[in-house]
Amino acid sequence: MLDLHNIHLQFSTQFIFDDLSFSLFPKQKIGVVGKNGSGKTTLFALILNTLQPDQGEVHLNKHVRLSFIEQEIKDAKLKAIDYVIAGDKKAGRVYLQIQQAEADEAFDKLADLYHKLDELQAYDIKSRAYEILHGLGFKDEELEKSISNFSGGWQMRLNLARCLIAPSDLLLLDEPTNHLDLDALFWLEDWLKAYAGSVLLISHDREFLDSTMRYTLAIEDKKAKLYAGNYSSYEKQRAEHLALQQAMYEKQQKKRDHMMGFVNRFKAKASKAKQAQSRLKMIEKLPMIALAQADSPFSFEFKEAEACSNPLLSLESIDYAYDDKSIFKHVNFSINKGDRIGLLGLNGAGKSTLIKLIADDLKPKKGESVKHKNLNLGYFAQHQLEILDLDESPLWHLKQIAKGQSEADLRSFLGGFAFSGDMALRKVENFSGGEKSRLALALIVWQKPNLLLLDEPTNHLDIDMREALTFALQSYDGALIIVSHDRHLLRSVVDEFWLVANQQVKPFKGDLDDYHEWSQQQIKTSSKEKPVEAAPVKPKPSNKRAEKIEKAMEKVGLEIQAIDEQLTTGNLYQENKALFDEQTSKRESLLEKLEAMEEEWLDLTH
Repeated sequence: MLDLHNIHLQFSTQFIFDDLSFSLFPKQKIGVVGKNGSGKTTLFALILNTLQPDQGEVHLNKHVRLSFIEQEIKDAKLKAIDYVIAGDKKAGRVYLQIQQAEADEAFDKLADLYHKLDELQAYDIKSRAYEILHGLGFKDEELEKSISNFSGGWQMRLNLARCLIAPSDLLLLDEPTNHLDLDALFWLEDWLKAYAGSVLLISHDREFLDSTMRYTLAIEDKKAKLYAGNYSSYEKQRAEHLALQQAMYEKQQKKRDHMMGFVNRFKAKASKAKQAQSRLKMIEKLPMIALAQADSPFSFEFKEAEACSNPLLSLESIDYAYDDKSIFKHVNFSINKGDRIGLLGLNGAGKSTLIKLIADDLKPKKGESVKHKNLNLGYFAQHQLEILDLDESPLWHLKQIAKGQSEADLRSFLGGFAFSGDMALRKVENFSGGEKSRLALALIVWQKPNLLLLDEPTNHLDIDMREALTFALQSYDGALIIVSHDRHLLRSVVDEFWLVANQQVKPFKGDLDDYHEWSQQQIKTSSKEKPVEAAPVKPKPSNKRAEKIEKAMEKVGLEIQAIDEQLTTGNLYQENKALFDEQTSKRESLLEKLEAMEEEWLDLTH
């Protein structure tokens, strides 16, 4: 259903893709991974035809219904529920016409409009929109608000909802979990598992990838390589490949060194000159095997925290309300050295509010926060990125808190966060969200806090940086309180969970799986009855012909992938041009065959 073949793309002097190829088939769910800047989002732009390759072809079957997350809000005046319904372009247009006809009391138009909705089998469109919006964390009273009332993060959730409600055979999802909390992530995970179409998903959440995707497309070295299996399987396969590549590299180097030794010894001797030249030609023909490096650019650790006796901090009889809505009532707890606490709770329960109360970003209405005189608090939250001076560099920021330190030491420290060379001197205004987050974390790490407050620290961070942060936190010897939807991080660094619910903060007896069950039960019991406009559309009967075609397409798809592997591994074109031409021709024939099968499959299943 989608084929990218021999894609070359260059921006100015920077090569993005060099002979990139891969194919996607019906029902494949593929996680797209790669370092920041490797071209993952650019790949989506090629598929969406908003960007053209310099060379190569992008072919998307004309009958495939494609849905993706838009990055901008199209009509901020619409109500949230209407905005999401409009994501289903055909049914949404009719639904909004019905809304307008009812408002205008144009009852003569309604019968025809309801008939159109019936033909589209979309009488349940409003209840589907409610289900998606509730799953993504919206409350009933929020659905009638105009989009302009929502923050940027919640507007992105609305765009995700529009993407999900649209009828589709292929979903392109670029970082859909960035603005979600844990409960919304659970819901999206279940939704994707049940989704019947194909998916290309860019994500830096390894547990989300593991749970929802069955293939992994790695964008590396300006090419794409498809691995069977989820992210953990890909990591294992890649590690094995790198180990083999390292062994091959070392073997090649020994062979090269041996031949070069001969050349250097005998190239000046007339009797051996011809043999020396022959060895030199052999060396030139040796395949270039890159030195295998599992090279994360990040390497840092927390220094030993300043000594401090217990308790580090206590909240005593804390009350807090927002707009006359009580968030906390009579909250009491203490934080001691070595505590490693993960905060859990439904959306709006007050997890971030609690972090802000501890950090003194908010003041309680009643009660007090008692802090040890030697408390050194490190606080990370997304809104704190706004404190960074956009006109200054990472080195300048570090110098403000590291008086008397040599520039060499500061540069070395920043290098552990991938701010090396000129990067340490660039203005923050040109940084991505991930780079700003890294800088904010670097400034916190430098200050050696003995109490660390982290509110969604992994937003915008890639997998390598998330892993580096996880390792650093595992050896951190201070107290830690964290709010995160990254379950891998939570499982790796947290010793206990506290539940924020019912205006209280209490220990939670269980793990993340137990919390998932608890939250689902809470959502079910507290949710209001959803509107239902008509009986659900009956599912289509089983289509044996379609099932037979699916199996045939899968077989042809595997053949194409095997050919792609042969064409892109090694140097087949130079070593055996006849075989290269034969396999290229065979690939084209298989693609034509696959396209014909897809046409029939789409006709049968739509």
